[in-house]
Amino acid sequence: MKIIDILKNSDLFGELSESQLEKISKIAEIRNCEKDKIIFDEGSEGNEIFILASGRVAIELKLYDEMTAEKIFQTKDNEVFGELCLVGGHRRSARTRALDDVEMLSIARNKLIELMDADPAIGYKIMTNLAKIAASKLRDTNLALRNILMQQKFLFGEIH
Repeated sequence: MKIIDILKNSDLFGELSESQLEKISKIAEIRNCEKDKIIFDEGSEGNEIFILASGRVAIELKLYDEMTAEKIFQTKDNEVFGELCLVGGHRRSARTRALDDVEMLSIARNKLIELMDADPAIGYKIMTNLAKIAASKLRDTNLALRNILMQQKFLFGEIH
């Protein structure tokens, strides 16, 4: 799949013009990852964002030790992951593991930020889309948390 097509189909970059997508395509690269390999680990530096082109990726949280992790989310084609590195550059809050052989687009955080600084129209659209993506994921997380809390209350007899 071509880089431009992957960008066009993503929620983060899909609303950009052809010329804007062309600029981003110059700083993006196709990467492959084999099934069961870790793409990035929890606590690692957030140096790049990814767009899934094909395959499946699990977002996992470590529970008790380095070897025990629980899948909390699964990406689908054209979905962005690792995107929070664009805001604040914090360490990764989860790890990602390829559930299949995966093809993905990788964009270095520093190169994308440089481009957004140089072209504020691109920066504005990307940050607006990033806010929409983050809000959607936060809503999903809130619903999942509510379900967990309700299950706990039911199990411990607090719901009648």
